[in-house]
Amino acid sequence: MPLVNSILSDARELLREAWRAVRARPAIFFAAFPVAAILAAILFFPHDVAISDRIYAGRTEFMRDIARRFSAYADYRLSLELFAVCWLFGLWKKRRDWKRLGLAIFLAASLAGAFDTTIRVLTGRPRPCANLPDHFTGLQLTDHYKQSFPSAHSATSMATAGAIAVAAPGVGIPFLIFSFGVPWSRLYMHDHYLSDITIGGLIGLWFGAAFGLAHRKISRGESSQSLGKKDHGQD
Repeated sequence: MPLVNSILSDARELLREAWRAVRARPAIFFAAFPVAAILAAILFFPHDVAISDRIYAGRTEFMRDIARRFSAYADYRLSLELFAVCWLFGLWKKRRDWKRLGLAIFLAASLAGAFDTTIRVLTGRPRPCANLPDHFTGLQLTDHYKQSFPSAHSATSMATAGAIAVAAPGVGIPFLIFSFGVPWSRLYMHDHYLSDITIGGLIGLWFGAAFGLAHRKISRGESSQSLGKKDHGQD
């Protein structure tokens, strides 16, 4: 099965290069991101309920409809759709870099979502809409209303946008700005607290940056090899 083997080969290469990118930048991935998450928790946890209640009290139907659309569409489903579009376009045009970009999006969003969901299940924080006291209840495998921290929508959307922004800044940075609407929508819809979306977004950006860097390194290596072959042929 050449097609499956090609996908698996590209996925392994991306995973390997993503880990190398992380290890090569410890100040960013093992210091800056964790410190930002800790600061967000310290700053936002004490005020989460008050901020959430204030936003809820000031909601309008028009803005709620916009937030609902962001929440319904721009989640992991969008990551899968972008993966399919990039990969199929690459297959059609015989562009391995496009297929690899699709895989980078898929891996970043999937791993960010899995990591985020593990934390959500273990911490068991009630959502604002659950109307329960705000505290961590521990392991919650099935109760959706006690899986608020951190936000999985924020994690997968920021992972997707982060991977594209690093791999292809010209397109990715505007998409990254647009993607901030997803965390906002979860806050506005009363499904998450401010700390939930902030830390979920940081998780997503961590994975997105790692796989975006991996894609860039592999693509640049292939470009260098291609130029070298052309120069050699001219000689």
